[in-house]
Amino acid sequence: MKTENQDFPFKVKFSFESLLEKYDELAKNKDNESIASHAKHVLSKTEAYPELRKGFEDITILEKYKEPVEVLFNEMFPIALGDNEIKGIMVPFTDGLLHTSPRLKKIIKDAGIDFSLKLRKFSDDEYYIMGCCMILGFYYNYKIDFRRPLFYDIPDINGMMRSYKVLFNGDFSRYTPTERAIDIKQEDVNILIDNFENIDVWKEKFPVNSWIYEGLGLAIFYDATIDVAISKLKSNLINIRKKDTKDPEEMNNIFRAIYNISSIKIGFTQYDSSQRIFNKPEESLTDSYILNNNEPSDLNDVFCESTINYILELRKNIAISDLDNFKEGCKDALYIKNLKAKGIKSCILAPIYTSDVLLGVLEIVSENKGDLNSINASKLDDILPFLRDSLERVKQEKNNEISALIQKECTSIHPSLLWKFEEKANNILMNKIRGHENIPFKDIVFKNVIPLYGQIDVKGSSLARNTAVTRDFSNQLSKIEIIITKAIKESNILVLEELKFRINNYKKTLKNKLDSNLEQHIINFLKNEINDILLHLEKTNPSLVNIIEDYRSETDNGNGVFYYNLKKYDETIMLINKTMADILDKRQVEAQKIYPHYFERYKTDGVDHNIYIGESMVKNLPFNKIYIDNLRLWQLEVMCEMEKSFIDLKPKLQTDVEVSSLLLVYNTPLSIRFRIDEKHFDVDGAYNARYEIIKKRIDKANIKGTNQRLTQPGKIAIVYSTKQDELEYMRYVKFLQLKNIVSNKTEIVEIEDLQGVTGLQALIVSLV
Repeated sequence: MKTENQDFPFKVKFSFESLLEKYDELAKNKDNESIASHAKHVLSKTEAYPELRKGFEDITILEKYKEPVEVLFNEMFPIALGDNEIKGIMVPFTDGLLHTSPRLKKIIKDAGIDFSLKLRKFSDDEYYIMGCCMILGFYYNYKIDFRRPLFYDIPDINGMMRSYKVLFNGDFSRYTPTERAIDIKQEDVNILIDNFENIDVWKEKFPVNSWIYEGLGLAIFYDATIDVAISKLKSNLINIRKKDTKDPEEMNNIFRAIYNISSIKIGFTQYDSSQRIFNKPEESLTDSYILNNNEPSDLNDVFCESTINYILELRKNIAISDLDNFKEGCKDALYIKNLKAKGIKSCILAPIYTSDVLLGVLEIVSENKGDLNSINASKLDDILPFLRDSLERVKQEKNNEISALIQKECTSIHPSLLWKFEEKANNILMNKIRGHENIPFKDIVFKNVIPLYGQIDVKGSSLARNTAVTRDFSNQLSKIEIIITKAIKESNILVLEELKFRINNYKKTLKNKLDSNLEQHIINFLKNEINDILLHLEKTNPSLVNIIEDYRSETDNGNGVFYYNLKKYDETIMLINKTMADILDKRQVEAQKIYPHYFERYKTDGVDHNIYIGESMVKNLPFNKIYIDNLRLWQLEVMCEMEKSFIDLKPKLQTDVEVSSLLLVYNTPLSIRFRIDEKHFDVDGAYNARYEIIKKRIDKANIKGTNQRLTQPGKIAIVYSTKQDELEYMRYVKFLQLKNIVSNKTEIVEIEDLQGVTGLQALIVSLV
């Protein structure tokens, strides 16, 4: 026994007491005589053997009571389900099997005479802590969730490793403290839950052999090979670009497990849509079977016309069960010749797309005809989304690396300022020619520039997002509760009641307030617990299959949560940002013609933009204040255009939100510095930093003496600090009133004092 070879919190006694007590109850059933009669029959077979109730530590005693024990074991293994259920009676807290269903017996037999069961990655310390947690749960009723997926790896008759997830039924268990046991209080639990990896703390609270366990171990297995293989596939795809993780044979084994075919191999060929060329990418964990020696080849050279139509137009998988008897029209195509040359007899070629772009072709091949065909090609439906996401990520990572390299060596500079950097670089190169080495590329400063800042911000975006997430969570938890409630009625899995209790707790908590911690807790709960439970219920409760499939159809494939309301919110923000950014980008082209200047914009929950203009930023071009005035009027007009565009856009939005706009007028010239080490523009010096402080604080400010926010839907707040600024912008407003862009409703307000900023005012303009 496990507990004989290591420390354990309790001594284990094998006992049928809990099971026989159940039959004692059934024997008293007055509503169903057949049930009562059967229970009495079972009890009659065991009543002469009181040791079966008392329990015993020496398992060999079971041989002495073989006849009544067989009766009890057979009661727990319905004959009609024996060929399907994978179930066994185990010596508690060991890997030893005492009785098995016929299917489990065959699985163990096929594994070979040298095979022995052993839980995957489960240490002696984890066994000890698991035993302690069971005492906390079953005896003290503390809600300690130790559960983690437990797996046995068992080879099949062909030597392929299969993964079986196991669930242990605790209904037939009883925990009794000895005089050495320590009574556990809440303060002890608080210490334990913060010291999972400190075995000494657990042994202090639960001394070795201080408790007694009586019962038997009922283990329910299900074949999770495909789930485990897909999980390994995800892990490999995450590390696809790490050279030290490349192992083609591991990828082959993953797909062999998914298909349950020991002969298949995996290949991948990348497609360059710009050149219509196939090639083998460096990042691939596999070779290419359709290319000759992985040499790049043109699309029309590799595939015949009908295959190209299948891949590019129909975007369907190509399944060939017998390459030797492949259709006449394509048998001479290069990919067929290359496959045959490598001894391939059957294959599946699956195009992988992202949006409308072909990324490449996944190749599953076998040296046996018939192994791969149009029927088992459907298994790729569960795999291709992961491959697509991974390839898209690899492509993006590579693009990022290229951008980073350009950024490091060249630095991406706004076109209007490029002349200054070229001038500086040229001076450094000229000095090197003259023999002056190691001259650093110093920061570049543009002095006496005027800043313009504007933003159009989505009001209450955090509240709108939290509302959307709360609705999705509430809907999802309600659907799960329906499934669990039905499962409780049809099974004796006690933990489902506890699961339902936690679901209700989450639903109640959601009614109060959603924060990031609660959101992450619920996501982890759904992904790590609910998914496993639903997989098990699907396997064991056929009546739940349809309702679980309906539930899954509503989840987002990426993370397994409902994404209906949050998707509406995300798409709303994205549409607002894209619309506003497009207007800014288009109009900015016009603004550069007024006078070249530095411009940047960035998206958050809305769109912000910075503009810097000044003579020092332009080479050999006269400067006049009229350009600043012109740019300010242009900026105000563009903000009005963005506000009006939002009004037109609002009926199309899936989430009801508002936007508010703000402009900051800052008349004091400042300096901006391009910091070489950070590759970024920033205001230069402590005095100039006041501008950045104002920018960060004004959009949350209130109108002085009120609780009313400065920024309001349908209005533009123009923030300034001098009477001169006020008069200037009043002129612009009157001009826009004349053009019927803004209304005659204008308001001048004082802004509440902010930390480090006082004396600001605002002109609030309403749109027509």
